[in-house]
Amino acid sequence: MELVLPRLVAPAEVGGRLTFIDAARAREADAEAWLTLFMRLNERRNLIARELGGPLTLLLPPTLETDFARFAPDLRSIRSVAVEVDDLDDAVSGTVLLNAYDDGFGRVEDIQALAGEVERARTQAEGGVPAVLRMLRVLLLRLVGAKRRTGELDEAERLLDEAGEIDDSLGDPSGRTATQLVRSDLLIARGELDEAAGLIESAIVALREAGDAWALANAWGRLADILEARGELDEALRIRRDEQLPVYERLGDARSRALTMGKVADILRTRGELDKALRILRDELLPVFERLGDVRSRAVTMGRVAAILYARGELDEALRILRHELLPVYERLGDVRALLVTRANLALTLSKRQQQADCPEIHELLALALRDARRLQLRETQQIVQLIRQLGGDPDAPPFT
Repeated sequence: MELVLPRLVAPAEVGGRLTFIDAARAREADAEAWLTLFMRLNERRNLIARELGGPLTLLLPPTLETDFARFAPDLRSIRSVAVEVDDLDDAVSGTVLLNAYDDGFGRVEDIQALAGEVERARTQAEGGVPAVLRMLRVLLLRLVGAKRRTGELDEAERLLDEAGEIDDSLGDPSGRTATQLVRSDLLIARGELDEAAGLIESAIVALREAGDAWALANAWGRLADILEARGELDEALRIRRDEQLPVYERLGDARSRALTMGKVADILRTRGELDKALRILRDELLPVFERLGDVRSRAVTMGRVAAILYARGELDEALRILRHELLPVYERLGDVRALLVTRANLALTLSKRQQQADCPEIHELLALALRDARRLQLRETQQIVQLIRQLGGDPDAPPFT
């Protein structure tokens, strides 16, 4: 344990202290009590951060890992290190500290499992117990995000309306604001940017009044996304640097800081400042995701690196990353959407080499990507069709049909 502790705790400020919540020996019979605790910790995360005066370390057994991720997603994100403890005595063997939180839900079975949890929670919520209703709302909002990512926007909106009814029944302003922000995500997915911006600006006012620093920074990030989509890069960059980064740095939220720096890198890349963007990705994002064990975020970052290398004409290294750093990860995760996008990008990069020997691989990659995009009815379908035509192929003829 002496070897592990230095990795789990950050230096406390003068007068601060170390606080541990030890669930390593939690019994199955106590699971419901732990879930309630997780939800309350998540709701009061900013107050906890102010009052503790030092690092908070959670020790969780594998049986509670998934529940913590589902019921305390914000608190899960606010962390500086993830350590797996597997060399202790049998009583706590396999204890895990905040493994990297992955909300991709790329696999169909993941979404189906989440939908099953929603159904069970609906049954449990019939008694009207506030804690259970809060649990159902959290699950609904997570399922909304999964449905949004798969393009099932009408179903996502129906689920979101259900979450809104729970907010009304609880009279919960913070829950209502969270639901409002998720609704803005749906509006963005539909291209209704002005209405989405209005919801976000309203949420920013509410979160500022509530003193919820982390959620406020998150809302500012959504607004910056819209500004970036509109081409208002200077204001988007200002928000990233002035409204988001200082909050994450103050809270010690290494993952959120890294994700925000990734957005900064995207803006710099759009401006043509490729060297600066590449430095941020390599020096400020990759080390964080590797330390946290966040496999998906590392793969996404490597994809950004490959895109910059493609723009600079460094095709061999871009191809290496796509083939060996991205494809195996997304195959292992079962993330069909990320996999088809990576295959299309690999085909595009190969085509830029203009080597006749690459043609069979290009056709195979695009055929696989188009098949999955059509099967899942994803918005990427048309982009892949256009790429096939751009390369002189017919998307309605073999090998693409």
